[in-house]
This record gives sequence, structure tokens and C-alpha cells, in this order.
Amino acid sequence: EKAMEYLNFMKQVECKPNVFTYSAVISTWQSSKEPDAFNKAYALMMEMRELAKRGDNELAPNARTYGALLKVLASSRLSDKAEKAEKIFQEMIGDSLEPSIHDYNDVLHACTFVHGNDEQRANAFRVAVETFDKIHKSKHLQPNLLTYTRFLQACGNVKGDEKSSAVEEAYQRCCDQGLGDHTRIKRTIEKFCR
Repeated sequence: EKAMEYLNFMKQVECKPNVFTYSAVISTWQSSKEPDAFNKAYALMMEMRELAKRGDNELAPNARTYGALLKVLASSRLSDKAEKAEKIFQEMIGDSLEPSIHDYNDVLHACTFVHGNDEQRANAFRVAVETFDKIHKSKHLQPNLLTYTRFLQACGNVKGDEKSSAVEEAYQRCCDQGLGDHTRIKRTIEKFCR
């Protein structure tokens, strides 16, 4: 809330906020416990888009803005956060921005700890699998320890053969990169994939 006050103050005294100011304010919503934190952060990004449309191109959301928004969403308790992350990710690509491995990892993070019904948890798993596949098909991205950890956590959303198959494949890829013996991977499998 305090960051929003400063942003509004800047607007009132004609101290024009820039894309970094807006992105920083969006980032502050990540630590908020408010249930509508994501909606407030998303509204700020939409404000930036509207201002850019009216000619203030310096306020067009950039990769940092999208990354901040994905982090806010991933930290939320929204039951449909995986689908929203997928939509935001597509908006980012639609704005001709190149997502980094961090952005992909944030989408995977939004697929973890989904507090919804079985359908929402299955959708989160679907988004995680599609995102994980995109990372591995990319010639420009290198999955890292966090990529595997987040994906394995997302596997905790489902049960049965689908889960077993996804975990086995992910673990094999992880081992191929030399990360299979890492303590974090082993703990994640033990906690989420059994």
C-alpha cells in the first residue's frame, strides 16, 4: 500500500513515474497478504499499457514488468493462478518480449501449491507440463535447478500414472544435466512426488 501511495504522490506532483517505478511497485505486491494483490498489480500493468497506447511509449510494460507480475501471481493463493500465468506469459510474447528462464520458472511456480479443486489442480499440472516442454524444446534456454524443483512441485497436483511418468522423465532430464544428486531435488521428490 505504501508503494502505491508513493506512486500516486509522484503523479500528483508531476514527477513522472517510469517503467521501472511501475515495475517496482508491482513487485511490492508479491509480499502482500491481500487476497486481491494480484488484481491490483495487474491493474497497474493495464494502466501502463493504456498510457503507452496514448503515446507514452516509455511506459509500455517490459520484461521486468511481466516478471514482477508473474512473481506476484505465483505467490498468490488464487486457485486459477496457473491459467492466469499462462495468459500473462502469452501477453508477454504478444508484446514481442523474449521470456527468460526466470519467467518460465515463475510460470512453473504458479503451477505449484494450487488451492483449488481437482480440475484446477489438473489444469495447473497441464500448464506445468507444457511450460516444461517449451523450456526443453528451446534452443536458447537452459533449465536450472529451480526449473526442475518447480516442475516436480507442480507434479504434486495430480496422482497416478500421469504423475509417475512426468516425474520419471523430469528426473532423467535432471540427471542428464548432472543435477539428479542435488539435495534439493531429492527432497522435492520425497515431499511432492511419492
